[in-house]
Amino acid sequence: MTAESPPVLVLKPVKIERFEAYYRGRVVHGINGSPVADAIVLPSGATAHQPDFADPQLDPGSDTFRRLEQQGQGRSVRTDRLGRFEMTLPVGTQPGPTHLVAVKKDYFAFRQPRELLAPGRPGGPPRRMEFPADKEGRVLLPDMKLFPAGTVVVEPNLPGEVRGRRAAFELIAADARPPAWLQELLSAADDSSSGSVVRFTELAPRGRQGLRVPASVRMALRVQLPDERYAPALLDDILVAQGETLDLGRLDFARAVPILVKVTDAAGSPVEGVRVRSLLGRGGYPGPEAVTDADGLARLAVAVNSEARLALEHKDPETGAAVCAEAVCPVAGPEDAGREFVLVLPGAAPEQPAESRPVPAPPGKTDDK
Repeated sequence: MTAESPPVLVLKPVKIERFEAYYRGRVVHGINGSPVADAIVLPSGATAHQPDFADPQLDPGSDTFRRLEQQGQGRSVRTDRLGRFEMTLPVGTQPGPTHLVAVKKDYFAFRQPRELLAPGRPGGPPRRMEFPADKEGRVLLPDMKLFPAGTVVVEPNLPGEVRGRRAAFELIAADARPPAWLQELLSAADDSSSGSVVRFTELAPRGRQGLRVPASVRMALRVQLPDERYAPALLDDILVAQGETLDLGRLDFARAVPILVKVTDAAGSPVEGVRVRSLLGRGGYPGPEAVTDADGLARLAVAVNSEARLALEHKDPETGAAVCAEAVCPVAGPEDAGREFVLVLPGAAPEQPAESRPVPAPPGKTDDK
């Protein structure tokens, strides 16, 4: 300062940037919308144990879950009696965690992105925008939905050819018209701005393991090995209460045999474009499928020594009407490899045995190869 300096110096920063944002949200029951108190909310990646914390296969009674549930340090918070929570997270050039995760014992974990995904340019990625803020500048997140869960325990008996590899599994609603909340739970996209349920889709390669399933609603579990020589395994009529654990025992996999399905019209001409789907279990759950080619042929692999149920679906090109039929194709052992089953569309009555005939094996091959 000098004698000529003004009595007051005003410093004007070139640019002011936020380094953190204040978030406010609420955790609610996924079915009835009531607040969920005492749920844990933490940023994705905020702790080394985060993958375990949000793992829907985590055994609710495990020491890991109890340890994580007791964790209250760092940025993790618990919801109040109205299900509300508040949290401060870094923003700017290095914004840190991209999601928040809500977890509570006996519920599916829920993952909520910090940003709103808006449609971008045609063919381009979505635009990322901040959610609306209140008058005090707090970012208001959509409600995070926790759906009640039970646990089933399975022990996959993996054949030697695939031992050590993961098997894909899928939860399927037993009811043909499941409730809206169950459809939301099973179909929510991971990149949805409104968040999604955290669900794994693979079984660990070995050992007994717990899987979260929706509580108090009948479900089926379909497991597919990473090898087409084996048919999918199905566990159906699964019903567990919230917090209940059901041991389903060992899960075995049957060998599959390739068959040909020829679809014709009433005059015996091949029909192209017919979707042929194998049906699994008593409930007729969807299995492997194929579409007929110009010769009316579809190639499928079905379990050996089974009464393979097949469903046909076709849209009449002239009338636009949907044509459906179902048939049973008795399959024995490897000797039925390459057998052709002829199905007539329409006119194949439900549970009607299909005509079948062996197809000569290509030169140098036998039926059991």
